[in-house]
Amino acid sequence: MINPNEHEIQSAIVDWSKLKKHNNLTVFDYLIKIPNEAKRSYALAARLKKEGLKAGVSDLFLALPSNGYFGLWLEIKAKRGRVTEAQAKFIDKMVCVGYVGKVAYSAEQAINMIDDYLGDK
Repeated sequence: MINPNEHEIQSAIVDWSKLKKHNNLTVFDYLIKIPNEAKRSYALAARLKKEGLKAGVSDLFLALPSNGYFGLWLEIKAKRGRVTEAQAKFIDKMVCVGYVGKVAYSAEQAINMIDDYLGDK
């Protein structure tokens, strides 16, 4: 793909995670998608906000502690995508309490970030 969209990038990361092992664990089992970007009715959006949905939460969360960090938050953007103010603030908040937060603009970049985070390079 020449210019994959966010869905295609995330799908490639998830496909890779199904094959990736770290300390005999399959990364896919600990990689969580946060579905913040979906279009919804006003009623459903209000209901989800009441249940805890927050603007700016990163697209993917790797729930594996590594090298003194609690987990890895990944915001995925297409090549020309831009991080919103809410997304940048969310990443900053997570970093301040012991997580790693990154923005990736390709599947390859995200995979490298995950490998770096896990110390598997």
